[in-house]
Amino acid sequence: MQMATIKWERNIRGGWPAEHYEKLLEIQSKMLSDLIQLAGALSVLSPKWRHRLLHKTSFLNPNLISDVMAIFGIISMSLETGHPVHDVLPSNLLDRSVYHDDQTRRLGERFKHFDRIDGEDAAESAPVTNEPLTGQKLMSMEYSTFATGVSAAFHLLHALDQIHLITKELCGVIPLEGYSRWKEEYELKHLGRSV
Repeated sequence: MQMATIKWERNIRGGWPAEHYEKLLEIQSKMLSDLIQLAGALSVLSPKWRHRLLHKTSFLNPNLISDVMAIFGIISMSLETGHPVHDVLPSNLLDRSVYHDDQTRRLGERFKHFDRIDGEDAAESAPVTNEPLTGQKLMSMEYSTFATGVSAAFHLLHALDQIHLITKELCGVIPLEGYSRWKEEYELKHLGRSV
C-alpha cells in the first residue's frame, strides 16, 4: 500500500521506474522472511543439528561470506550512487557456494590425516552424509527444521543474486574486455568444462 501512494510524494521520488523499486522491495521482504525462517530453525534445532546446519554446509565458509559481503556492499553503493557495477563480480552466489564447498572438501581430503585422533577420525570431521538417511529420519521434525534452515539460507543467496541483476539493469555494467572469453577458456582448461 505504501509503495502505491509514495510515488506521488515529490521529495521521495527516485530516478528509476516505480516497478523496479517495487521489485526490490518485494525481494527484500522475501529476504526478511527467509532470515526469520533461518533464525527460527537455528533457535529450535538441537546442538547436533545446528552444528550440521552451520558447519556441514558452505554457509560459514569464509570465502562465501566474503563473496556475499562484497556483493552486498557493491550493490548498496551502486544503488545509492547510481554508479555501474563491474561485470566480473560473481552473479550466482549459489554457484559460489557449491564452488567453495567443493574446494574446502578437496583441501580437507588432502589434509585428512591431520584430523585423526589416536587413529580414529574425529567425530566432528565426519560428514553428515556418512549417516544413513532413513525414512524415519527424513520424517522427523529435526530433519524438517534442518531442511527449512538450509532452504532459507539458499533462498537468501538467490534473493541477493536477483537484487544484483536488478542493480545491473538499473545502474549499468562496467565490462572488462575479453573477460568472458578468458573465463571460458580457463574453465575448459582447468575444470574440463565450462561453468
